[in-house]
Amino acid sequence: MGILLVGFMSWSMTRMQQLSHSHADMEASQAPTWRRMFLLALVALAIFILGGEGRFFYASPDWQVRDSVLRDLAVYRWPFAYRFDNHIELLRAPLGMYLLPAIVGKAFGLATADLALLIQNSLFLTLIFGLGSMLFTTSHARARALVIVIFFSGMDVIGQWLQWHANGHPFPDHIEQWGITQYSSHITQAFWVPMHALSGWLGGVLFLLWREKRISLGQMYAPVPLLMLMSPLAVMGILPFAAYAGIVTLWKRELRVNDVLLPAITTLLTLPAILYLGAGSGEVGLRIISLPPLPYMLFELLEVIPFVAGAALIGSPSTGERATLLLVAACLLLMPFVQLGEGTDFTMRTSIPALAILAVQISRAFDRAATDRTFRRPAIIMAGMLLLGSVTGMVEIARAAMNKPSPQVHCNMATSIYQVAYLRQSSSRATYFAALDDVPGVIRPQPSTILSHETARCWDRPWQARRF
Repeated sequence: MGILLVGFMSWSMTRMQQLSHSHADMEASQAPTWRRMFLLALVALAIFILGGEGRFFYASPDWQVRDSVLRDLAVYRWPFAYRFDNHIELLRAPLGMYLLPAIVGKAFGLATADLALLIQNSLFLTLIFGLGSMLFTTSHARARALVIVIFFSGMDVIGQWLQWHANGHPFPDHIEQWGITQYSSHITQAFWVPMHALSGWLGGVLFLLWREKRISLGQMYAPVPLLMLMSPLAVMGILPFAAYAGIVTLWKRELRVNDVLLPAITTLLTLPAILYLGAGSGEVGLRIISLPPLPYMLFELLEVIPFVAGAALIGSPSTGERATLLLVAACLLLMPFVQLGEGTDFTMRTSIPALAILAVQISRAFDRAATDRTFRRPAIIMAGMLLLGSVTGMVEIARAAMNKPSPQVHCNMATSIYQVAYLRQSSSRATYFAALDDVPGVIRPQPSTILSHETARCWDRPWQARRF
């Protein structure tokens, strides 16, 4: 999967370099230089190192499960399954992020799997940054956009302050759980859920490149089935934008054979994986929920509405940009009403593409404000909101710096899910496992190893331990 994605993006960047020679503004259309890509690679590497990958810094509690998945894939012979009481169940999760690092771990030892994961994700993010940089015309605009995108977040510090004022709760070291649901900051996404983040960010960037006529509809669509292997939820968040792109292309009668052929090929390549991910998924449960009006409105007022309004006021009045903002607003206003499983994962993960697109739209709005003083005051207000939002990412970075690197995981997935800090003992296993009999016969494996619950502790010290 990684090879296919890297190949696609490399081909796309080569193709855009060819197209740039016919563009009127050479600086605006120029493909990323090696120097730019090297600098972006350093930024991407720093983000994931601070997020705990490679075990140089503290990793969030989500990695208690993730490290177990990587360990099992690296240690045990494939295919393997798990025994829960009298049931044999298969690990049913998006494994795209883990496969290449696990192969490295099998060949060179488990410690190398952690480093391979760090390098793989950093390269992936570097390519996304490189593609995104083509949306901006000057070095200043690209640098400003990079900072805005990295630290983009809703104004969680205000929500947490209101929570403290109303209930007396002290400020935690993770300040995004103050509301009835959560739209994660980009730093939080990178630190906690990189597979969802990378998938959603790539989908958002591809949509914007399509909108700017830098890639074709087929080039936008082709990676989407592959991203299912990393994050089906992020793909769900991409679908509204993919649908919009398809409708516009059909309306303009610009559909080409490759626009159908390319995604058809990648869909066929990933069909076995899609069947695997769908096995037993009905046990997870997808439902529409009701929300109390006042907490919902407060959440949207701090997380979405001011940013969309500011981007609409300052940004380009073009039909494409206004339609994009309308679609972003619709997604972010409606997503909290959908629940998948027991928590808020649907809202947090499907919102990733829309939030990434919104961050880029805000960055482009600042480009306009830099050349038109009419928008200077709204731009200052927007900058203030972004600074308040950046506190969320700063808190995540501070926690990573103040705590020791997370300990090595010593147990299998069947054990770790019952020792994870935030999971109740009564939590459903359906998020991670599916009964072997529920896997379609055409792809159902014959496990060579059956893993059972272990009695040993999964880590030899507390997960979160202060450096100083």
